[in-house]
Order: sequence, then structure tokens, then C-alpha cells
Amino acid sequence: MLIHLPVRDYDSYGRGRFGAQRGDRVHNGQDYACYPGTEITLPFDGQVTKIGYPYEDDLDFRYVQVSDRDGLRHRFFYVSPLLDLGDIVLANKTLIGKVQHISERYPINRRHPRGMINHTHYEIMDPYNNTIFLDPITFLAKWK
Repeated sequence: MLIHLPVRDYDSYGRGRFGAQRGDRVHNGQDYACYPGTEITLPFDGQVTKIGYPYEDDLDFRYVQVSDRDGLRHRFFYVSPLLDLGDIVLANKTLIGKVQHISERYPINRRHPRGMINHTHYEIMDPYNNTIFLDPITFLAKWK
């Protein structure tokens, strides 16, 4: 389950924490370190409202968006979806997908000698404004 995964800390590609600097922007989500194939369930009920691609140049990677009863849009990047658009997600029961191998896109090389820690990226978008993101750690704290 997502709330039991460790936070991705610093690696050669930066920090995975919400609000971390990424050049001229900030990281809009929280990265949770996990192995490829890790099964993701959520601690809340919702509905799948989008299945998309985080990279325009690479359609191998996917994300699943689940909207909760308050309209918050929860996006989980680098997850192979196991649901379809419109499917209902039940808290702690419904498997939304399995984590993909993101470290294949961000490998160890000269510039990045430690590579990127494999993870799933979790971001929460405001229901009315695509530029407002909420801290997932604060949100998940109520289910721990």
C-alpha cells in the first residue's frame, strides 16, 4: 500500500520530495521508493478519471488519475494501469496498477553516477485549478 512506502530521497537526478527545486520549477509531487512491479492500492475511495502518459516522447510510461469524493485529483506516475477509465477504486482493496521501471529512463551514467532510485510519483491536484498542488505527505498522514 502506498502509505507504507519510503520517501525517495536524494539521488543523482535530485530530490523526490514535494516542493524540491527542479531548476526553475518545483517538484509538484512526492516520490515513493519501490521496486518495479510493486502493487499500488490507495487508502481512500475514488474513481479512475484519467489514464495518461507523463512523457510525450515515450509512451512506455503511464499514469493513473483517481478522483476522490472531494474532487481532488490524485495522480500516480510510472504505474502500469490495471483499471479502466470510470472504474471505482475501493480503499485498501482495489489494485490500481504496478510500478514501472523508471530507472530505465534515468539510468546511471557519467553525469548521474548513482542513477535514479526507482519510484512512483504521487501528486494531488486541486479540483478547480491545474496549477495548485497539495502535499501528499500531509494528505496521507490522516490514514497512518
